Amino acid sequence: MCAAARPVPVAALARVDQSLLVVVPSPGDAEALHAGLAFVAPQLPAAYLAAEAVETYGARPLSLGASAAAAIDLARLARRHLQVLIAPARLLLHPLPPPSLVAKRTVVLRRGDRLGRDDFVATLLAEGYRRTAVATEAGEVAVRGEICDVCTLEGCVRLVLEVDRIDPLRTFDPTSQRTESEPLDEFTVSPLRLFPADAAARYRLATRLESDGYGEVAALVREELHREVWEGMLSLAHESQPLWSMVDRLVVCEPADVLTEIERAIKAAQHNWSTLALHGHALPPPERVLYGRQLCAEALAGADRVVELALTEGEPTVTLHTAPAPSHAS
Repeated sequence: MCAAARPVPVAALARVDQSLLVVVPSPGDAEALHAGLAFVAPQLPAAYLAAEAVETYGARPLSLGASAAAAIDLARLARRHLQVLIAPARLLLHPLPPPSLVAKRTVVLRRGDRLGRDDFVATLLAEGYRRTAVATEAGEVAVRGEICDVCTLEGCVRLVLEVDRIDPLRTFDPTSQRTESEPLDEFTVSPLRLFPADAAARYRLATRLESDGYGEVAALVREELHREVWEGMLSLAHESQPLWSMVDRLVVCEPADVLTEIERAIKAAQHNWSTLALHGHALPPPERVLYGRQLCAEALAGADRVVELALTEGEPTVTLHTAPAPSHAS
C-alpha cells in the first residue's frame, strides 16, 4: 500500500477501547502518517515518536525535545488519552520505560499543595531540566527566593511558595518574564528524559557497568562526566519493556521494509559501539542492550497487516470524519 493511502486503513482499524501501535519503516513515514491521520480522522487521538527520542551509541547529547515529547505521549498512553501511536522501525530495538511509570513521574502542580522547593528542583534536574538564572526556554528552571519558574514543552509556569504551599500559580511570557494569566488551578510538568538520571539511577548503572567490566565508563557515570557517552545506557538501571508490549494491538506497514530498517539500525549501532571502544569508551555491546532482529521479527509476525481494505455487503463500515485542507477552508 502506498504511503499516502495508509491513514485510511489505520483510522478504520482504530478502536476507542484499544490502543494501537503502528510501525512504519522510516521517521519520515511516521511523520507523514501522523499528518495524514490529522486530515482524515481529526477526532482520533494520535501521536508519533521521533527517532531522536532514544540514542544508545551515538555519543552525542540526547535530543531533549524529542525525548520530552515521547515521555508526554507515553504518559498519555498510560492514561488512555492516546489511541494511535506511530513509531519508525528503529525504535523497536530500544527498551523503553513502562508508560505507567512515566505517568507517575509527571509532576502536577496544584494551587494550595505543599511543595518542597529544593526537592522539586532536584527532581526536575534528574528529569533533564537545567537550572539557569532566568527561565526563557523549554527545559529550564530558575529559582529566586520563594519564586520558581519552570519552562516545559507545553508552556512556562511561575509558582510562588508561601512557606511550603503553592500560591499563586500562573503562566508567564519567557521573553518579557511577565505573568500573563489569572491564577491557575494546576499545571503539569512532564519529564524531559524517558529514563531519569537521578543519583540512585546513576549508582545502579555505575555498579552494573563496573561489575560487567566497564570500569572506565562506570567512573564517568559516578562523576557525571561525558553524559553523552553513557546516557543511552540508563535503561540498564531502570525497569523497561519493548514498545510493542505497551499497546493492545500492533499494526505493521510494509513488513519487509520495516525489517530492513531494523537490520540497518543494528549495523549502525554495532559500528558506533566499535567506534566508541576505539576511543576508549567501552560499553556493553548492542546484543546486550537492544532487543535484536529476531525478537522484533517475532513481535511483528503477530501484527495486523493491511494488505487490502475491502467492504462487502453485510459487513460493518467505519465512518471517517475528514477535515478540509487549509486552502479550501472558508
